[in-house]
Amino acid sequence: PEEQQRLKQQAEMLRSLKPGLKVICYVDVYLTRADEQRPDHVDARHLGPDRVQREYSPGAWKPHLWLFLPTLQNSYGEAIGRYFDVCVNELGFDGIYWDEMSYSAFEDAWDLHDGYTAEPDINTWTIKEPIAWAPLYCQGFQQARATWLLETGRTLIANGQPRTETMTKLHFPRFVEAWHASKLRKAHLYCPVGLGSPDRIMEEADIARNIRENLQNGGLWYYYLGWERFRLTRKTITEQMYPFTPVELHEGYVIGQERIITCKSGLFGWGDASAHRVYVYDHQGVLQPEFDAPTQTIDGLTYTELRLPGGWLAAIVRG
Repeated sequence: PEEQQRLKQQAEMLRSLKPGLKVICYVDVYLTRADEQRPDHVDARHLGPDRVQREYSPGAWKPHLWLFLPTLQNSYGEAIGRYFDVCVNELGFDGIYWDEMSYSAFEDAWDLHDGYTAEPDINTWTIKEPIAWAPLYCQGFQQARATWLLETGRTLIANGQPRTETMTKLHFPRFVEAWHASKLRKAHLYCPVGLGSPDRIMEEADIARNIRENLQNGGLWYYYLGWERFRLTRKTITEQMYPFTPVELHEGYVIGQERIITCKSGLFGWGDASAHRVYVYDHQGVLQPEFDAPTQTIDGLTYTELRLPGGWLAAIVRG
């Protein structure tokens, strides 16, 4: 109860600082840190091939974490599922940030079966034993909780792309952890957003560089950085990056229904006569309101001509 009250107070404080802000609560459904809870959900333990429960070992910032697999049928799924209701209905959060939505750490699980997956015997090319593939085994739970949040108008953002066709049909933002921007290749078929890489951002000017790295790999950017390094002193191109509904992804620029984000020069438009608003940022991410970005009309179609210096960024907003 004390922890819940602290979370509620934090959400209320953030809203008081910026009215209208949506505050969402962190959830990772596959982990529990309470050792005494291990016997309570034996049927949901995430076991390895040695039949030992898988775990996150304690580290500098995290305690000992045990891995479980929630479903709509097991008691663990029922217990962790209630946490969603606590977050949005009792604590008043505006939605959920679902970390590691598809699975956590290990995809395969033993002594469980999803009805389709098996470990092969590589010597005989036969089935050695049935196992579970976590994204499929937990799919019903994921789908039910996500659908409930979306249908009740809550915000849902997740870490990791969908791994099944069923989850791909649910549309909400899901990013990848882009510790290197090449990881964005995993996001090209669903939601092309890469999390900022904290090991590559040591000062504020590095943010623009990290955004360019994501763009070079066909992706957008979410802020992620420990506050102990520095504090933001200005806005950057992220203020003009969203909302974004993907149309085309290219090396160095991405085209959405609402806007185009680019770190390349060129002639940009949507093949129609819509108006353009252009925002250009220098190599340090500082807005350059006087930058000349002329609009051209060619055969009745509108284009913005951009001649960007090296390392600069631009957002062309439609309408």
